[in-house]
Amino acid sequence: MSLQSDGNIKEQSSHPADLLANESLTRFDKSKKKRRSKEPTGTPGFSKRTRQGSGRERTAEASWSRKAREGRQAMTRLRLHILTAVACVAMALCSCNSDVVYDKYNHTQLTGWEKNDTLAFDVPPMKESGRYRLELGLRTSTSFPFTGLSLVVDRTVEPGHMLYTDTVNCRLADDKGNVLGRGVSCFQYSFIVSDIDLRKGDSLHICVRHIMKREIMPGISDIGLKISKR
Repeated sequence: MSLQSDGNIKEQSSHPADLLANESLTRFDKSKKKRRSKEPTGTPGFSKRTRQGSGRERTAEASWSRKAREGRQAMTRLRLHILTAVACVAMALCSCNSDVVYDKYNHTQLTGWEKNDTLAFDVPPMKESGRYRLELGLRTSTSFPFTGLSLVVDRTVEPGHMLYTDTVNCRLADDKGNVLGRGVSCFQYSFIVSDIDLRKGDSLHICVRHIMKREIMPGISDIGLKISKR
């Protein structure tokens, strides 16, 4: 209610004034639209980076596959080269050993080679006449206590029962104790006994014994005999 100039009282409307009547309702819609337009509808930069990363991964994978394939091919070529080399060496060894008519090793006692323990070899008859070389093979271990070994080789030629004796002084290490044989923990040696003339049909009975002062000789595992045509 309000008091007018003429003294009458005027009732005011009980309805509150609409403060928003003069405002544009679309103002809020525009603000919302502006806010919506600012919000990212997607992440194009991230998608681009993802595509670039995927491309790099595919390139790296292709490069790795190519390198792996090239590595397998290189290994295959290497295996072929190795097999070829082994075959060539085997053929060369076969051609070199074609003149060997006898090659055998006998074992000694594990407790040591006794002086009266003679190792015997029976060589079958020769298939042809000619000059032959006799060689002794020797295998020792690190427990052998000397730098040398003296052996006696008795050979009997049949028929005729002709007896020959050779003494072989085997040098196994130098003056400083360095082993002269081939190997690491077990050592292989070869020593020429003599060259002999044999006829077709001749056979041999060969005995080998050591003549060292020590009765039992440790560190000797095998004694061998090889006969080859000259």
